[in-house]
Amino acid sequence: MRYGNVKVQGGPVGNGVTVTDAETGEPIKGIEAVDVEVRVNEAIRVKLTVAFAEMNLMGKPSFRMADPRTGSMRKIAKVVFADGQVFEPETE
Repeated sequence: MRYGNVKVQGGPVGNGVTVTDAETGEPIKGIEAVDVEVRVNEAIRVKLTVAFAEMNLMGKPSFRMADPRTGSMRKIAKVVFADGQVFEPETE
């Protein structure tokens, strides 16, 4: 089964927390934990711990770093190493 959008709902206590497919409303079975990490000026991270599940995961990394002039997080187009070697995430 493939889930494109996942919805996590619940109150201030873990009892009653539900994890469902946001499009169909179907519950996603096997979720043991939901961890949400919120940090100022960074992407919100959500980690689902799944027990005994077989799945194919697809994703695309996004490389970001703080701009030394402003401190704001910015997407990296390429990295040039001291030896001149170049890494360009969008072309790899």
